Amino acid sequence: MSSYPKSLDDYSLPDDDVSIPSGGNASFPSDDEEGRSGQSSRSDSGHSSTDNHTADVLVKRENRTVNISRVVVILILIGAMIATAYSVFRFTREGEEEAYDDAFHNVASKLTSSLVSDTSLKFWMARTISDTTAMMLKTTNTTATDLFIPQEDWENVSRESRFHGNANMVSWNPLLKTDVERLKFEEFAQHQTFKVGTEPECFVCGDERRGYSNPDHLVNIPGFGIYRCDLLEMSGRQGVIPNGNCAFISDVGTRQGCNCFDLDPSVEVQTNEVEIPEHLWKMDPNIDIPVEESFGSAPYLPIWTTSVLEVVKLPVMYNQMSHPITKRAVDAMLESTLPVISETFVREGAYYTDYVAYPNETSAILQFPVFLDDKIVGTISFEVRWSTFITFTFPPLANLVDIVIENSCGQNFTYSVDPESDTLVLRGEGDLHDKTFDLSHSYSSTFDDFDDVVTGASATLPPEGMELHYCRYRFHAFGTKQFQDEYISNQPWIFAIVTASVFLFTSVVFVVYDMAVAQRQQKVMERANRTSAIVSSLFPTNVRDRLYREAGHSKKSGDIAMRVSKMRMQSFLNEGNKETSVLASEPIADLIPMATVMFLDIAGFTAWSSEREPSQVFKLLESIYQAFDKIAKKMKVFKVETIGDSYVAVCGLPNHRDGHATVMVQFASSCLKAMSRVTRELEVFLGPSTGDLKARVGLHSGPVTAGVLRGEKARFQLFGDTVNTASRIESSGMPGKIHASKHTVDLLIEAGKGHWATKREDPVSLKGKGEVQTFWVSPHSSQTHSTMSEASDSSPPSLLSSNTFKLETLRQRLVEWNVEVLNAHLEQLVISRGKTAGPSNMRTMAELEEAIL
Repeated sequence: MSSYPKSLDDYSLPDDDVSIPSGGNASFPSDDEEGRSGQSSRSDSGHSSTDNHTADVLVKRENRTVNISRVVVILILIGAMIATAYSVFRFTREGEEEAYDDAFHNVASKLTSSLVSDTSLKFWMARTISDTTAMMLKTTNTTATDLFIPQEDWENVSRESRFHGNANMVSWNPLLKTDVERLKFEEFAQHQTFKVGTEPECFVCGDERRGYSNPDHLVNIPGFGIYRCDLLEMSGRQGVIPNGNCAFISDVGTRQGCNCFDLDPSVEVQTNEVEIPEHLWKMDPNIDIPVEESFGSAPYLPIWTTSVLEVVKLPVMYNQMSHPITKRAVDAMLESTLPVISETFVREGAYYTDYVAYPNETSAILQFPVFLDDKIVGTISFEVRWSTFITFTFPPLANLVDIVIENSCGQNFTYSVDPESDTLVLRGEGDLHDKTFDLSHSYSSTFDDFDDVVTGASATLPPEGMELHYCRYRFHAFGTKQFQDEYISNQPWIFAIVTASVFLFTSVVFVVYDMAVAQRQQKVMERANRTSAIVSSLFPTNVRDRLYREAGHSKKSGDIAMRVSKMRMQSFLNEGNKETSVLASEPIADLIPMATVMFLDIAGFTAWSSEREPSQVFKLLESIYQAFDKIAKKMKVFKVETIGDSYVAVCGLPNHRDGHATVMVQFASSCLKAMSRVTRELEVFLGPSTGDLKARVGLHSGPVTAGVLRGEKARFQLFGDTVNTASRIESSGMPGKIHASKHTVDLLIEAGKGHWATKREDPVSLKGKGEVQTFWVSPHSSQTHSTMSEASDSSPPSLLSSNTFKLETLRQRLVEWNVEVLNAHLEQLVISRGKTAGPSNMRTMAELEEAIL
């Protein structure tokens, strides 16, 4: 007895239902059948409910996993956004700070080292003069009270030192230790005469009338260059440099640019005598005027021989010991026997307004002892202004640094750099720099550096056990907000915000995309659930599982198709990689040492084409270029390209060809003749003025770079100055003529064709070349005419034979052309009025043409 139900209806009936056959007899299942039927039905129902429950659990689990993954991805994006933005900010900021630190260190170190080195320079300049003065005392067997150095000689001794040391005044000051020495010196001074006035011209290299005293001497003349003395005359400068220009002359070799080797004896020097006071004098601080016979007590240190940068009146016999600052400096010098620099003071009072100029500036005086028999007999005074203390050029951005000059006498002065005058400008007394840069951006020299300068330049050593204590200087450079702003900007914030914005945008795109995918997945899941429910309700479990298995098999088939598609894509990509490797290979390019390039341009083409249809424009260009191409092929000229109405050709490449200039002239002449013929023949079809079109031709010969530019549309290209010059020669030519450069004509002359060229009357101005001489070229020989005729014969056949071309035919053609133009205008007129050309209201176009004819 069968254990399966008798009909499929049993699948949809409850266990207590019975099927009623159509015959009306009730058919009840047996106990065994009923049990099996109920068990099968319950089994299907149980499987269905279990599957649905399992599916719900899996869906919830997957949804939870997806949601967790979504949150994790968003958190990762946010974390990456913060980390990347912070990294970008820190990297950019550290780069700015590093650049700022390096720039400040470079500027500050140069400033402080320049101040120290200039201090050393001034000490050594003073020592040089001190040694020279001591030598004068010994060689002349004189004492400090009766040493007289003529002003001219003193200028020769001190000018170089004053110039290179930027000293405002350099003077020799005898040290008068007693009143007896003072009286002796005053009596000696009354018998001396100082003369000052215009100095003669300075012959740095000597006088050419007496030969060059230093032929290998090098002089740098601003605006002219560096010259050797024996070449100055050859360069037209005669070796004579006015003395007023000495400040602008620097020596490359010997540093003797303004020490005249010889003076012109023919130059008269106009001098004035300087009035020498009878006694030493000082400035009365109460009435601010010179006062004689009131100069304090011994010792005395009068100014005797001086060299002043700019002087109102020489301060001869001025007792420097009457000034308290100078007195303290000299006392310290006498005690230590070492050179000293005084305290910093302001040049105030009548002494500076009436005598040595530059009032109201901060200065200091360097006192260097002069020794005779190991005793100090006087000093060399170097008075310097802090504004011009530095002799070197200030580095860039030095004007954004605060400079503080400090000394052990308790003084501080703050300066800044004026980039226009290249000097130091006093900001005020005291340390006025921004204290926020004390630790981060400051650079200083030390007192020990100053001590090394003093002891290094000194001619003696200090007494044993004595240390330098008087006004030791050190120099500080501090950063400023302006300097910091040059390097520290808002760019790190901007970069960080941009980076964060990119990540934020990416996150938003991800969220929007995820929402779209979630909605799609939800729809797919709902459809799948409905499908599963339908399938579960329509089919038993084994049938449904089989359907799922078949769907899975279909999916596998789809995977195979996908793999095949991927293999094809991989093959395509591999081929693309091969193309990339070709592009990465060595370029195809050569340098042609000599070739002739032709540029041909149709004059008046723009105006002519603006009145023609596109088809007519192309008809003209195709006809002309076809004729040119045939001539080029016949004459073995290489056509490079056409650009609009320009035709570019070259002769002499890709293979070298002798006589390329001659061939190119013949080719250009053939092209002009061919174009004249073609335009006349096309005038019938393209309308009046077509035959008036003529070409301009430009030729130039020279080296050319030629090669293939590979890529999407590879083509042969020419590069170089020769190509540019040929184009410019063409544009400066005349219609119907061949315009050639001198290089091309030179080649024609070498080939024996110089009679082809006619010199153009006026020079031509070419961009980047200036005015150049060009030539008109036209071949005249019978041989050339024969070649040209052959080239012309190779051009396109005549559209209308000369034997059959009659005047009446030409007139008829012109009438037909005008009818065609009128036709076109009438059609546009009809269309614009919205009418239809039909038999009821209008004649046909053929009838209209017939009427017009």
